[in-house]
Amino acid sequence: MTVDISTLDEIADLEGVCELFGRIWPSPDGHPPTTVGLLKALAHTENYVAGAFRGGHMLGAAVAFLGYRANRLTLFSNQIAVEPAEGGGGVGLALQQHMGQWALQHGIDEINWTFDPTIVRNAYFFINKVGARGIDYLPDFYGGSYDPGSDSSDRVFAVWDLTLADAGGSVISSAPIALSADSAGAPAIDGDALRSDRFAMRLPTDIKALRRTDARLADRWRQEVRLVLGSALNDGYRLVAVSRDGQYIIAR
Repeated sequence: MTVDISTLDEIADLEGVCELFGRIWPSPDGHPPTTVGLLKALAHTENYVAGAFRGGHMLGAAVAFLGYRANRLTLFSNQIAVEPAEGGGGVGLALQQHMGQWALQHGIDEINWTFDPTIVRNAYFFINKVGARGIDYLPDFYGGSYDPGSDSSDRVFAVWDLTLADAGGSVISSAPIALSADSAGAPAIDGDALRSDRFAMRLPTDIKALRRTDARLADRWRQEVRLVLGSALNDGYRLVAVSRDGQYIIAR
């Protein structure tokens, strides 16, 4: 079923965004991760605040603000959330595409955001569904206590070039595996694969569940992803494709 997406400015709608974000990202003190006042200021100054509705009910929302990268005007997608019951229903992608159209209408041809590289579902969505590329690794970007169950909030900085016709990630094809699980489920590195111009990583498909059952092992995976992917992106590689089952393709 389709959804209606529109930019928001009215207080009642912005309160709905805050309430949705608060349910998606609950905090110990009960405060939502953003405020109505901040959203109002962003909307009033021509930033992007939008909601996805069906039958008058808000199913998702997104917030992005203007920024600069390499001396060009960009849009930074700071928060995007969808009701859990709508997961996989296309609401997130519809919001992202609406954001892209809004950006182009405002003379902006690049959107940036960050995502946790150990969460396969998010990486697949942003790289293969939306068509962004991971260009930089940001260790502990939001501070160590930002991600429940993890000792560090590592992020990949993604760039979505709206001028490209390609709407998705590269095709997943054979590549030497530089990082994968050993027989005990622990991360293991193949140093020879790292010397290739194109190599792969195979990650656990549900790192959040692993954080709950074995936080130490989950953090070992984060550390090894930081080592392998972080070193590669800093050396000029790009994260160009991600499969649903946790295979990442990194290429020059």
